[in-house]
Amino acid sequence: MYQRDVNEIKGFVRWRGPDALVNTGLFVLLTIQAGLSTVRGAMRKVELDGNGADCLWGKKRDGFEYLIEHKDYLYGKVYQIADKHGYESKQGCIEIIRLFVSVPNFGMVKAAFMAQCLGFDTACLDVHNLTRFGIPVSATKIDMKAKEATILRKIEAYVHLCHT
Repeated sequence: MYQRDVNEIKGFVRWRGPDALVNTGLFVLLTIQAGLSTVRGAMRKVELDGNGADCLWGKKRDGFEYLIEHKDYLYGKVYQIADKHGYESKQGCIEIIRLFVSVPNFGMVKAAFMAQCLGFDTACLDVHNLTRFGIPVSATKIDMKAKEATILRKIEAYVHLCHT
């Protein structure tokens, strides 16, 4: 089921374009501190009310607006990375996560979830998974004000966790 769903999302975004990327990013944003069962209704609210929807609380609205504003750039970069490195390579995963950690409210875990939805070989290591594997939550936190080399090292370590 997982592989079927990822392939559906991957194909949907690739062939439907930047707006489908925004839609997928919205899905990821709406899963933050919310049950998966609430996402369909929340997506409908955004369809009706746009960025004024009450489900876009906290920085979710900022993330949604960022996705809309940068959709063409993000879409182009996704396929530039995919075409250059493929979906399975560690380097491709590092670059795609780096791309999406810039989206407000994503952080490394949700950036990886977005990458996973797009078919990249990474995982969403949320708090439940981290606890189960005995990994400290700090392993998934990035200070976006840090030097680029530090940010990339953190992402590299995360991708390594996903690939082991």
